[in-house]
Amino acid sequence: MTLALFDLDNTLLSGDSDELWIDYLSQRSAVDSKRYRKNYERLKQEYANGQLDIKEYLSFALTPLRRATHKTLIQWRREFLRSHIIPVISKQARSLIASHKTRGHKCVIVTITNQFVSESIAAELGVDALFASVPEMQADKFTGQIQGLPCYGEGMILRIEKWMRETNECFKDSYFYTDSHNDLKLLCKVDNPVAVNPDPILLQVACENSWPVISIGKNTAQQSLAVA
Repeated sequence: MTLALFDLDNTLLSGDSDELWIDYLSQRSAVDSKRYRKNYERLKQEYANGQLDIKEYLSFALTPLRRATHKTLIQWRREFLRSHIIPVISKQARSLIASHKTRGHKCVIVTITNQFVSESIAAELGVDALFASVPEMQADKFTGQIQGLPCYGEGMILRIEKWMRETNECFKDSYFYTDSHNDLKLLCKVDNPVAVNPDPILLQVACENSWPVISIGKNTAQQSLAVA
């Protein structure tokens, strides 16, 4: 079956789900807004420069999950989806996924954003599968650590290839939509790479290789942190 792979943040979403999650938690006084914003902006710039320390980023992103019960987190996530995520899902994003499904393609989201935050978004978008960074749980509580390989860079590709071996899928005729130059390795794996709201580096590479460049939603320039 033909695969249609999608980055999540600033690709299918007109915004960054991790950043929006921080905003939501700040509104509930569940995190120190000023401190988290400062750290996020630093990590965001490191990502834009292609210098992100993935372990540091995931430690930053997963720490808030340790501070509440799973029941509370589920309630917060439900509210977060309604108040912060659904408003940034554009008609273009939903139509793009629908067009691939109409052609019988398997739609898959690949994102660095942790699975707890991203799985409800994937369900809202109606995709067939999700690759995300998996937060570790012990005794029904998040530990703040990551389980297995982060869904980023080489780890993302290794996880996808393992899944392909297990499900008899392949990259033949596949698509990948993303906004970030940090996803170039995966873009070069598929037969149909597509730059969506691309950052400057990805835009240059796309033009040099005659890849399609498209715009989805309102955010056409902001650099995303949480990518595939």
